[in-house]
Amino acid sequence: MEVIDPNASKESAMHALTWCVNMGHLDVLQALLRTHFAECKLSDMGDKCADVLMHAARDGTSDAMSQLLMYVDDTFLCKTKERDNNYVTKMLCLAVEKGEREKVNILVTKRADVNAVYHGKPLLHLSLALGHVEIAKVLVESGASVNAADKRGECAISSAICSSVQDKKEVVRWLIENGMDINRTAVSGKKPIHVAAAHSADVVRELALAGCDVNQPDDVNSDTPLHIACARCCSDTVIQLIRYGAKFNVLNNQGETVLEKLLKFAQDHHNSLTKARVDLAKRLISIGFKVFSHNEKIPSKTKRGRNKLHDLYLQILKSTNQTRSLQSICRSYIRDRLQGVMVSKQIETFDIPQYLKEYLLFQDEDI
Repeated sequence: MEVIDPNASKESAMHALTWCVNMGHLDVLQALLRTHFAECKLSDMGDKCADVLMHAARDGTSDAMSQLLMYVDDTFLCKTKERDNNYVTKMLCLAVEKGEREKVNILVTKRADVNAVYHGKPLLHLSLALGHVEIAKVLVESGASVNAADKRGECAISSAICSSVQDKKEVVRWLIENGMDINRTAVSGKKPIHVAAAHSADVVRELALAGCDVNQPDDVNSDTPLHIACARCCSDTVIQLIRYGAKFNVLNNQGETVLEKLLKFAQDHHNSLTKARVDLAKRLISIGFKVFSHNEKIPSKTKRGRNKLHDLYLQILKSTNQTRSLQSICRSYIRDRLQGVMVSKQIETFDIPQYLKEYLLFQDEDI
């Protein structure tokens, strides 16, 4: 019994091809192509061809898509409608979204635009945001820009940091090795170091080693990375920032210290998250973190009157019942007066014993 009807119309054949793509029947698809398109091209069918190709890119196998492309003119693949992506680039967008590496490999050889934007994101951003790291590498190897920004002005490194990728530090290191601008400011006013401070201690370390300023204020609130890490109660990130030279008691443009950002959301004493914040606050207070009273803030945009956060700070300070050593006070004094980007590298240049350098950077200390 013949599966393929040689007398069927081209329109019927196109419907059958779509069915084969969706159902994964490669052998039937090949027979349809040989029977109905031996003397013409799929691309002669215009929009119907485009529909089949999109189905193949989104739902089919890489083999099915490859077979279909053999019957399509390259000039058709490069057609665009108004300011839209051309057909082959649309296929690439779908393949990247689905995480289909083999399809991506095929489509980049067809000159798909690896810098295309899909759902407001360059394809490199999209692949990283979805955790498709190997696809991201294919895109970069094929010419995708590591410094292209999305519609919010965010760079690819932000997509990697906020993604579900397991080893984010390796991805960030790879992006830096491929020319990523680690100091680019997004529309939000934040640089990658600020994004990392909210999500990953390991990435903070990579960015610090690459030369990012761990004391860089953002352009909106003048929050340093340490402000952001404390606001989120990211203890590992806080410790990492301290070890790379973050200053303890810098004020943002609201007159808040980093400790104040930490305690801001520690008002509900019956909340387990409040306990975590108070516990971290105790550790930070023991090494010199402070909340200033209104009179001590110069300048300050905080309203006059009772400062509940300062009261909470004093309460915690009293409960710790600790007196800081002169050595600890001197450490804070020295760190506060260091200027420049790489505070940790400055300390390494000091003509002092190695154990004192490590002490200044809290290297061998359990904070």
